[in-house]
Amino acid sequence: ARGTEGAGLALDGSDLGQLLKAIRKLGGGTSYVRGLIGFNNAGTPATQFDLKADAVNFRDPVSGEGFYVSPVNTLTVNVATAGPAVNGRDQAGAFAVSSWIHLYFIFNPTTGTVATISGASATGPVALPAGYTAWAYVGAVGFNGSSQIVPTYLRGSRAIYQNLQNSLNVGGATTSTAVSVAALVPPNALSYALSIRKLTGNTGAGPTLAMSHFVELVAGFTLHEADFQVTGSASTGQTQATSGGVAEVPNVGQAYRYYMSLVAGSAPSATHDVLSYVMPNGG
Repeated sequence: ARGTEGAGLALDGSDLGQLLKAIRKLGGGTSYVRGLIGFNNAGTPATQFDLKADAVNFRDPVSGEGFYVSPVNTLTVNVATAGPAVNGRDQAGAFAVSSWIHLYFIFNPTTGTVATISGASATGPVALPAGYTAWAYVGAVGFNGSSQIVPTYLRGSRAIYQNLQNSLNVGGATTSTAVSVAALVPPNALSYALSIRKLTGNTGAGPTLAMSHFVELVAGFTLHEADFQVTGSASTGQTQATSGGVAEVPNVGQAYRYYMSLVAGSAPSATHDVLSYVMPNGG
């Protein structure tokens, strides 16, 4: 009796499953996904996405009960299936183009069945199929302007793009300038990997090129610095190029700042790409 009341349940002698509910509620904790692997379905990559995991801890947000399942074998979610539907959408209408689709594992405690669902919300499915009461957040994938899932690999808590996703193309700012990544990084992502793919400048007298490239979140506070110097190995006015490495950037307002400081030479420029982002799925 004390166990059920300690779990916030009023003692009900007629409910033979009440003790189990209390145990599930007390031990439920938060939902999480461990050892996640996800990828665009090989046969229908534009609208279907495959998911599996080593372990998933589901939580029923109404009862507070938790359900642990290990492993979760490959399931395929179809974002073209109207819902709320098992392995489909959580809404009847199609998802908006150029948006984020949030993926979930869902659980039916009566049958012990695990399935998937997709939605436009990062805080939970707006509706669940009959019998499914618990869920665990997987992460977000992009939905492009042609209503296709952007090719993405999910590995644990990180989503890795199959192709470079350009955030800045030949930018030439010499004062702190904001760059939006709203189209490349979901609002609820924790951080993202930013590749400083290419830095260029022209050699000046000497001939010398000396420049520094900075990434910031707040103007005046350096998050990442890449220095580039060429001396005496080229003709005056010749274009030089290098890579500035990769910066892990906290997702603050889906934007970062950059600029270049030129000591010698001219025409500084930078090209950036988002390579991946980290999702809040506990894995």
